[in-house]
Amino acid sequence: MKKNRAITILSLILVLFLTLSLNANALTEDFSVSAGKQTVNACACTLSQNTIIITNTGQIASAYILQKDEKLANIIEYSEEAFILNPGETKEIYQYIKAPCGQEGNYPLEIHISTQLGVEKTIKQKIYIKNCANIGLGVVNYINSACPNEIAEYKLQLSNTGAFLEKYTIYTENYQGYVSFTKKDIILEPGQTTDIKAFVKFSNKEYGQKKITIVATTDKTGYEAKTDIILNIPQTCFQYTAIAPAEQTYCKIHTNELELEIEN
Repeated sequence: MKKNRAITILSLILVLFLTLSLNANALTEDFSVSAGKQTVNACACTLSQNTIIITNTGQIASAYILQKDEKLANIIEYSEEAFILNPGETKEIYQYIKAPCGQEGNYPLEIHISTQLGVEKTIKQKIYIKNCANIGLGVVNYINSACPNEIAEYKLQLSNTGAFLEKYTIYTENYQGYVSFTKKDIILEPGQTTDIKAFVKFSNKEYGQKKITIVATTDKTGYEAKTDIILNIPQTCFQYTAIAPAEQTYCKIHTNELELEIEN
């Protein structure tokens, strides 16, 4: 009796399995896949986002598996790698490109998506990573001339034009002994701008036109920005007038002194 009951249960299971198989064979499984961007341009040190769009175009519900490219596993991640879609249903998978700092290059990428019944499709992308400028430097005020030992004060503006925190260093390419700054090492948030004062003071031995090149460099991306200060030290700063007596009597055999009046 128990044996006949077991045979009956197995028969029912077999019939159910055959029915499901026939239905699965009668219905089709298919899907479409596309990328929001086939070519992704990313800046080093930033996080870029793209979308992978999958639509179930078949007649049955399907389970999908997204296979990562192991060569780019440290750069690219996905919001989901396994999911189920009903017929006509669409899923957007977010693709995150985490571009390392200081790394540039072109990376071909293949994304393989397959179903539980073996339907597989592949989309190809190209990832371009480059160092993007994240620095801005300029002079706000201009001082045309100054005399020796006179301080010319300039206002500089340094900006973080990038999308991440950056450290900047500011210095002069020339005339290092004559220029000083209120700040030399600066950390700026994305989009932040700061004012820096530069003080220029030349000695008595210097005159003429001076072209001072100020440089700011970035720590992560290696970019630099330059701006020039043109300062004229006129020779009129050194003009003096000597006034001597209208008449003076000298003896040939004696040392004589002449009184002069110096007027600046």
